[in-house]
Amino acid sequence: RQMCIRDRINILRETPMFETPDGDTVKTVTGHIIYWHHANQYYATEFGEGEQGPPTCSSSDGIRPDGGEQVQADTCRGCSKNEYGSASDGRGKACQNTIRLYILVDGEVIPSIIKATPASLGKKESLMRWLTNAPNVAAKAGVGTKYQPIKVTFSLHKKDFDSGFSASVLDLKTERVLN
Repeated sequence: RQMCIRDRINILRETPMFETPDGDTVKTVTGHIIYWHHANQYYATEFGEGEQGPPTCSSSDGIRPDGGEQVQADTCRGCSKNEYGSASDGRGKACQNTIRLYILVDGEVIPSIIKATPASLGKKESLMRWLTNAPNVAAKAGVGTKYQPIKVTFSLHKKDFDSGFSASVLDLKTERVLN
């Protein structure tokens, strides 16, 4: 299923800021998550080793690869690159598991996309807690839960890892539930 996307709101890696489709940097973005899904991507070239082009293998649903010449396995679940310990440092996964958030930003008529990085997907991180709890909030308000009828402010905080890298991690704050 295709969705018309305005553009991407990038999460800046080294500083907890967003880069808007217009090229501005902002600390927060406010809008509505109108849809979200899992996605995976594997790059044969390590981060920081030359220019990184498109992924070697990718999955737009986090279940099966989308196709192409360098598919790593029939399913993401059965892929050796999607197992803990497969990363070059022996700790994480070589395949990046992400969540793509389709956001209708206040004042816009076409959604933008935010790609939530693996650093934002831990069980203790705000994004996962919020996405897990949002259907309950919507149900208590008496509205459907297929699309999130909740106005959200997105912000970021910096997280340092033992490997020496740092990343910006998404934080979500519920502003209000729509009628």
